[in-house]
Amino acid sequence: WYDPRGLDSFGPGGDAEVTEIEPGTLVSVRTADDQELRRRAVTAIVDGADFPVVWITTEEAWEDANGDRPDAWPWPAEDVTAIDEPIPA
Repeated sequence: WYDPRGLDSFGPGGDAEVTEIEPGTLVSVRTADDQELRRRAVTAIVDGADFPVVWITTEEAWEDANGDRPDAWPWPAEDVTAIDEPIPA
């Protein structure tokens, strides 16, 4: 259902800012109606049928998977941005 091979990062416009996305990264995804949703990346950026995608899942599904592969769906990589998580004290 998804292929974990792929790029480790994605940068709009080539040498522009590069955002690292890997499995487990907290991400913000933009919907078709411009809503921002918080999700977890299941893969790095991989080749989709027509464009690069990131396979994503909900935070609940990520936590419930307990290290197994959660249900996920492809999202256009250009609409996925990593969210910096605070480092625990």
